[in-house]
Amino acid sequence: PDRRAALAEAEELRGRLDDAADQYADAVIDRRQLERITARLRPQLAEAEKRLRTVDSAPLLDGLAGTP
Repeated sequence: PDRRAALAEAEELRGRLDDAADQYADAVIDRRQLERITARLRPQLAEAEKRLRTVDSAPLLDGLAGTP
């Protein structure tokens, strides 16, 4: 569940960054606005991606081969 939430958040933030880039390319927003948007969203994206890289502490194959 936490991984799915982090994945959804990262995808949403990437989409927002892409939208901002498109708005800049279409002259809807100016460079200063794009920089402010990017400065606010990139740390949030980095945090979501960090949560995605967190490895579950449970052993991957624990319990699959029977009791040692």
